[in-house]
Amino acid sequence: MTAFLIGAAERAALAAGQPAVVAPPGMLGLERLPMAVLRPVQGVLRQDGTPDGAAEPLPAGLRPLAILAADAAGAAELAAGLPPGLPQVTGNNPLPALLELAMQALAMSEAARLRLQAAAVGQPAARQRVIDLPPAPLAPPPPARVTQHLGRPAEGFCALSLHLAAVHAGPASLLRVRLLAGGRVLGAWAVPGPDLAPGWLALDLPEPAPPGAAEAVLEVAAEVAASDILQLSAAGDGALAPLALRAETAAPHHLALPRHFDWAARDLPAPTAGLAMPLPEAAWAAAVVEGAESRMVAAGGEAPRMLLELEPGSTAQLRLPSLPPGAADLALAELACRLGDAAGLQVALSAGPESGPTRDSGWRIPDATGALRIALPLPAGLGGALRLGLALRNRGTAALTVEVSALALMAGAAGAPRRLLPEAGRPGTTSQPARLSVPLPGTVPAPLSPDPVPPAVGLAGPPPRAAATQPPLAGGEAGGPLPPPAPATTPMTLAAPMPVLAGDMPPGGADFQDIKLHQHTANADGTYRHVDLGLTGLVSAAGVWREVRLKLFERRGTVGLEFRRIKGWPNMFETWPKGGSDQFGPYFRLETEGTAEAMAQLTSPQDRAMMAALLEVLPALVRRAARLAGLPAEEQEGWGERGRALASAVEASRPGAPRAGMVGPG
Repeated sequence: MTAFLIGAAERAALAAGQPAVVAPPGMLGLERLPMAVLRPVQGVLRQDGTPDGAAEPLPAGLRPLAILAADAAGAAELAAGLPPGLPQVTGNNPLPALLELAMQALAMSEAARLRLQAAAVGQPAARQRVIDLPPAPLAPPPPARVTQHLGRPAEGFCALSLHLAAVHAGPASLLRVRLLAGGRVLGAWAVPGPDLAPGWLALDLPEPAPPGAAEAVLEVAAEVAASDILQLSAAGDGALAPLALRAETAAPHHLALPRHFDWAARDLPAPTAGLAMPLPEAAWAAAVVEGAESRMVAAGGEAPRMLLELEPGSTAQLRLPSLPPGAADLALAELACRLGDAAGLQVALSAGPESGPTRDSGWRIPDATGALRIALPLPAGLGGALRLGLALRNRGTAALTVEVSALALMAGAAGAPRRLLPEAGRPGTTSQPARLSVPLPGTVPAPLSPDPVPPAVGLAGPPPRAAATQPPLAGGEAGGPLPPPAPATTPMTLAAPMPVLAGDMPPGGADFQDIKLHQHTANADGTYRHVDLGLTGLVSAAGVWREVRLKLFERRGTVGLEFRRIKGWPNMFETWPKGGSDQFGPYFRLETEGTAEAMAQLTSPQDRAMMAALLEVLPALVRRAARLAGLPAEEQEGWGERGRALASAVEASRPGAPRAGMVGPG
């Protein structure tokens, strides 16, 4: 069934927040409902008594409260023309059920919604404080070097906090802290004097301490320069009083990139690379917003999220402080339109060096649910500083409330050669102003295959003091020595992994923004079928392709992709590959038969990179297209298998790859 349109007046009311239900023509007894009743009139949703006027598609993100009908069959008929997932209320007395739905909608406040969303995506549970020793008033300061047994196993420890009584310290002073268990160093920190202040000093571990019964032991050493002051706090008055400190535990999947962490001193392997690490709260606190009202919201132990209020016709800018990129090669953004007509929202993500030209994603629009995800490969030549920014534009006639759910950096996102990190010097030895530092995991170059490659190195920290060389270059030559040490910066804690952004991305990091189904067809005897679709925002570490169109087909067991060079198809290739032609115009096909010969026609490195990214997302892409076509679950998975079959055929055609017979799914 064709999707319903909606009248202009009804759309404006829905965008303004007026609750509405959809009911079939002729259903009586709805006049006293405290909400608008929309009925299909020649395929257009209109309210009773409103004159005919302009009609348009139901905008993305605008959803009626429920579907009303006398029975399930009538509700199903209406549901075929409406967004999926709308509640259906049947019977002659819908008011009790509607009141319950309305109460549920009211209960889904911002905090409650975020909490439910966090649980749905498996966000790590909030940290639990297991040791809390507050500072004792007027207690004498402890000695400069302290070893303190914490009286419990270190298992699960994810963060410590020390209380500082008095601080007046310059770059020559340093506070060193180590957490040990069973003789192993679980964590080590070196905090320079300028980053110390009276009060609680938070010290995060990159991941919770591993299982074990060994007691946690804390070692603290204050290296104080002449004329500087650095005093710890004690939790009691006696000479043997413990330090004032706190300790927290978290579940094993908790992950963070900690401040001031001494990676070289740690006796444990580093967490796995390739995770998306959201920007920390301090970066959000230093962000500048122009052209919109902003506020931060949070629920429970979640990191705060920014809400932006955009007036009609306005353009807003969100600028973040300078961030040294570490080994990151991809910037990720996730937004959602929480109130208003999402069809009027446009967003662009930008990234670039502190001074110089930036790269941007171009204007992107939300999907049908009002959500928007952008992945932007970071440009080369960033040096020691990266600037991230968002531009938002409201093209509609009503105000919008937009949530910036996440901004993150990722290393090893799509198999790009890792960005080398200069050797870090002693913290606090530079006279340059400190910037927010985000050291991210390093990776090794990954092959074209969509299979993930285990990283050879972990989270990037101070490398060994011995001479090191760069990894082999693409041509097989070894690189030269590492660059000279760069001025040290102040690392900043990053929040836990972002499961939605990272988990939704394919293993190698290629991603796409949205798709549009042009056609699905299959002949009666099952010997031919295809899906014709377009996608926006195809991205990998090698580039961004704003628009791609393709046809995935199966013809008597042969699976293939078809691209056209005709009107209505975007110009996707840098160099059009040699293919065939028919009455419709030139085409290029990549099939499970003759795969190597077809791949050889891609003579441009950029075109090969686009094909690699496309093949990586192909199974998920065509499954979604099949879902949009209304196919049952088994046929959706069948299209996913066809996408995998073609990707496997391309992988098998690579020189040196094991050969195998490729048969498309039946």
